[in-house]
Amino acid sequence: MALMQYMNSLLFNFKDKRIIRNIEQMVQKIVENKSIRIWSNAKDKAEFDRHKSLLDGSLKSVLDDEKISEALQKNGVQALQGKERLILLHDPCDIRKEYSRELENLGKVRSLDNEIINGYSTFNTIAIDESSKKLQLLDLAVYSNGDPHYVTQEEFKQFQKGILQKSDNQQDRLRAEQIKQFIEEDTYLNLSRLTRRQLQQTSELLKKDNPHLILTHVLDREFDTNDNFSFIDKDLKDEAIAQL
Repeated sequence: MALMQYMNSLLFNFKDKRIIRNIEQMVQKIVENKSIRIWSNAKDKAEFDRHKSLLDGSLKSVLDDEKISEALQKNGVQALQGKERLILLHDPCDIRKEYSRELENLGKVRSLDNEIINGYSTFNTIAIDESSKKLQLLDLAVYSNGDPHYVTQEEFKQFQKGILQKSDNQQDRLRAEQIKQFIEEDTYLNLSRLTRRQLQQTSELLKKDNPHLILTHVLDREFDTNDNFSFIDKDLKDEAIAQL
């Protein structure tokens, strides 16, 4: 009991609930078994691996949206095989983390009261089968405008015009070097680029084994640009509906 009370004062400094829970469980096993051998205290391999990853520093909380996206695409394509027409709803959605301060690459989003708060952003695609009216989550991308790789449209325009490179502000010139590197590595990101990438990959995946499939992309008002309409019409050979 005294050991757990001592541990509680130390655990107060941790913010990851999973780490706190794992430490408490491991210490409880040490107390019960009067042994610090984690392999003998663990009830199975899963518990041993959990305690081992806690001690060797490999325990991490990571939301791997690429793996989630791959799984969604695979399941979605299988579920939608043989359809004649699909409606694809593309829509951004915010993950609001108003009270978070130290999360990785924490960005800015709008609250329900239209205030700027901390958070992340997602871009989601849902497919609707015209005949059965069934919904199928098809793709998901998680991103943050707090990520250095996120290059705003304004930054990109200033970079292309050479304004950032020639700026008197050293931070602007350093940012220009950073953007140049991201472009060369093809790792820069913004909502416009992400939108095109997701529209293209969902269209190509769905039509890979069904080239005659008719797709209608439904977009929100922020995507009602001639560039987007031309891309969907001429490049993807699909249809589009957007709020104006």
